[in-house]
Amino acid sequence: MVETEISLLQALQHRISDRILALAQHALDLGMKYAVLDIHRQDGLICVITTSYPMAKGIAQTAVHHPLQVVSLTSIVAVGITRREGHI
Repeated sequence: MVETEISLLQALQHRISDRILALAQHALDLGMKYAVLDIHRQDGLICVITTSYPMAKGIAQTAVHHPLQVVSLTSIVAVGITRREGHI
């Protein structure tokens, strides 16, 4: 799962803005663990943040128009920091 997450986030790294990075880091600090991403939206990337993988997966699977992705907040932060430091 982690390799798939990193591959997905590397493909989306240009959309992991400093604002999304700050949101993900703040959510991690509060004990959250997973984000549901809508990679097709132009006005946002994160739809839901939760502590429960099954809950995030359930939300992602109920999407009507297109599939949503579940990733760990740690992966978002890692790719965002790497992007910001210019390693991607």
